[in-house]
Amino acid sequence: MDLELGDSGAPSVVLPVGVRKAKLVSPSRVFSGVQTITAAATALEAKRAQRVLLSVPDTNAGTVYIGASDATAATGFPLPAPALAFSTPIEVHVSRLDQIYVLGTLGDKIRWMVVG
Repeated sequence: MDLELGDSGAPSVVLPVGVRKAKLVSPSRVFSGVQTITAAATALEAKRAQRVLLSVPDTNAGTVYIGASDATAATGFPLPAPALAFSTPIEVHVSRLDQIYVLGTLGDKIRWMVVG
């Protein structure tokens, strides 16, 4: 299914052949940010969330790890810098953004976007 902008600028959906109708649900809020990584696990911003997309910029020098408050490089989920490996955003479902902790190479960054 493709999403296109209609004549009015509003999103419209191009349905595959044989599909009669679909419901497009708009998210209630969308916001994003960037956080600089420290050596110790640090929570992301204190905001309500549902779906969170996480990615790392290609300027990062190392791997960013995400997890709970006790996350380490050994226990966290790795998000390698795109220069080190193929990197694509991941989606996490949490009720609050600050339930996600990040750590890695000092000065690297993580991008986040909350949808929902």
